[in-house]
Amino acid sequence: MRKRTLSVMLLSATVALGSAFAVAAREETVKADPAGQCLASKAGRALDIRDSKVAGDDTLAVRDADNRTALIRVSGCNLRKNDSFRLEQMNGRNPVCSGDDIRVIVARKPDGDNMFCEVESFTPISKDEARSYFRS
Repeated sequence: MRKRTLSVMLLSATVALGSAFAVAAREETVKADPAGQCLASKAGRALDIRDSKVAGDDTLAVRDADNRTALIRVSGCNLRKNDSFRLEQMNGRNPVCSGDDIRVIVARKPDGDNMFCEVESFTPISKDEARSYFRS
């Protein structure tokens, strides 16, 4: 019983600490980017992406947890509508404000090979423009 209680307490502390890091990262993004032109990142190298989609053969539309949206144009990989992709923060920069700050990795199914795309441009777009890519 005592081990279980200790385990629950440790798990709760871990969750609380993770939440605190996420809030701190979001606050850091807002301070560094008061105009809302950048994407927020979580602790580590992952971006805090809420929604994303392939918007063309060479373009991704991404929206972060704060509803900031950007178009990312890539080369070196012909994007397909059903591609799975991951965005990684580069050089420890937070927030992500340019193509130099991120890396795009596409996983093709069924073989699952990763393709690394060259980021050509990073273009923040307005909430009105974002509606053409995302419903809400």
